[in-house]
Amino acid sequence: LLYLLARESRAKTIVELGGCAGISGSYTASSPHCERFITIEGSEVLSRLARSNISQITSKATVHHGFFDPVLDEILDDLPGIDMIHIDGQHEKVATLHYFQRVLPKLNPGAVIVFDDIHWSDDMLEAWAKLIRWPGVSHAVDLRKCGVCIWQGGNVVPQAHDFHDPTAGYASIDRVA
Repeated sequence: LLYLLARESRAKTIVELGGCAGISGSYTASSPHCERFITIEGSEVLSRLARSNISQITSKATVHHGFFDPVLDEILDDLPGIDMIHIDGQHEKVATLHYFQRVLPKLNPGAVIVFDDIHWSDDMLEAWAKLIRWPGVSHAVDLRKCGVCIWQGGNVVPQAHDFHDPTAGYASIDRVA
């Protein structure tokens, strides 16, 4: 899914919060349009593993070890814009909304934002409920495992779709009020 989102959105600059072992980053960074992939991982052991794994796929990736906020402080000023971001760490409402707000000024129109584990807890579902109504989000899709938003900026009215119910099928996309 991450590879397809990166490829089809033609994402050039991709950021990932929560690199783990670098598996999802390897898929995302292998998109033919990716020019710069940056991932942040808090565990030193996992960041070394991610660096090793992703380096076998591409030389366009940078793996940072550290907490998200200090590393974002280092990298955001140097980024002209972000075309895709995968937020997959610290699965809590306050943290998820905080990191989303941190990157908002750098999101390019049409940027893809992937929020992992939106059904992890009631807390994450509350975060998702706020995100799908966020001004500037044009579309939000609940895929159960993750939520995908498209950023347009401005005052667009978000359209939210729910694909997570496997019994609903693709023909019945429910608009979330």
